Amino acid sequence: MYCTITDQMMELLRSLQDARRKPLQYQDCEISSGEMVFLQTVHRFPDEKAKAVARRLQITPGAAAQVINKLTGKGLLNTLQRGDNKREKYFALTPFGAEMLSHFQQVHQAANHRICHYFEELSSTEKDTIFHFLHMMQKNVPFCPFPCRCCTQSCDKGADQHETDTHPCAKSTRQP
Repeated sequence: MYCTITDQMMELLRSLQDARRKPLQYQDCEISSGEMVFLQTVHRFPDEKAKAVARRLQITPGAAAQVINKLTGKGLLNTLQRGDNKREKYFALTPFGAEMLSHFQQVHQAANHRICHYFEELSSTEKDTIFHFLHMMQKNVPFCPFPCRCCTQSCDKGADQHETDTHPCAKSTRQP
């Protein structure tokens, strides 16, 4: 039997990857997660030029220019000039861009609140166990699904002890 705990961890990682690939939809506008990060960065650092934003996001100035063109074309970002230097460009969110950003910030804050509420309900021992587990997993990256007896021993005690299929020792769908 494959380790059901790491199966769940792998499923979480796949879900996170899928969420990053899936475009974000607000009203009739669709943007990628990378474009959203660009909007967040411009909002957070309004006095930075294109090169500084690119450096902050660790992308090339050419890639930044492409994102800027996409966001401007979608009506989410305005290009501004300050002073006499016409080559230096700054950016500001349009009212629609600010509205979209605010919407997704509220969605993320609600999710963060639910997660924090869950952690607040845990005992110190349970939190320590989670931290220890995450640290151990991080030290052992990369890993893949593997056969393991960690759950089979506690599952051998009897299936009727586990009320739901979400228990860590629920039968794995993976075949050894």
